[in-house]
Amino acid sequence: MRDRKGTILIFTTWILLTLTILSIIVASRASGQLNLAKYEIEALQSYYLAKAALSKMLVELREDKNENTIDSLKDDWNRSKIILLEGKEILYRAIDEERRLNLNGNISEDTLLRLSSDLTYEIAKEIIQYKNKKGRLDSLEELFLIEDMTGEIFQGLKDYLTVFSSDYKININTADRKVLEAIGMDTEDIERIMSYRNGQDSEEGTEDDNVFKDIAEVNSITGLLDTKVQQQIGFSSQIFRISIEVRFSKNRVMKVEAVFDRDDGKILS
Repeated sequence: MRDRKGTILIFTTWILLTLTILSIIVASRASGQLNLAKYEIEALQSYYLAKAALSKMLVELREDKNENTIDSLKDDWNRSKIILLEGKEILYRAIDEERRLNLNGNISEDTLLRLSSDLTYEIAKEIIQYKNKKGRLDSLEELFLIEDMTGEIFQGLKDYLTVFSSDYKININTADRKVLEAIGMDTEDIERIMSYRNGQDSEEGTEDDNVFKDIAEVNSITGLLDTKVQQQIGFSSQIFRISIEVRFSKNRVMKVEAVFDRDDGKILS
């Protein structure tokens, strides 16, 4: 009789243990599914919140163009901004693509070599050959289709190249030193341009910045530039890259990036 009671007790204990384990598994799976559903909802929220911020930025850029046909780093679009929507903090800013060299333009191996010390002539030649064979690149990430392209080389190029600019000129009011050097401008002229652009406080993107309005003004600062260099210089921007961050919490941030044409609002990427 005791043996039978002991067996029943052991059997009951095993059943309870099994049920406990099953309950834990079910609860764990349910929790995982709830988290997954939460992530999906947040991803959907971030998409529409990002679209709202994108629309706001587009309106601001169009208003800026109505007020001023010349674009520079002192313009309001160059500043990071924060808005609150649906209790979420959204950070957004614009970067003009005309500060970069258009890879779909008439770029040589020597031009590319001036942009990155990690780039070799052989890889620069591969880039030009790939571009010429395809005719036009749709995204900068296509460079990874080139056999010898590495992440390190790409990182050294991506901030100075684009495939989206409206023409093949660079905006001299926003272009980086590397880009000015790449189009064939000498070091002394670049220093004069940067010093003029930055104004009295020697900082870019501040209210005292000077803005070039035409090529005559550029030549008055640098002296007469080479004709080939002059042909690559512009003074406004039409294509912009919008960077948006939707903050759900301190540790959860979703990022969205879009490239669009300011004139017609068409999203290019």
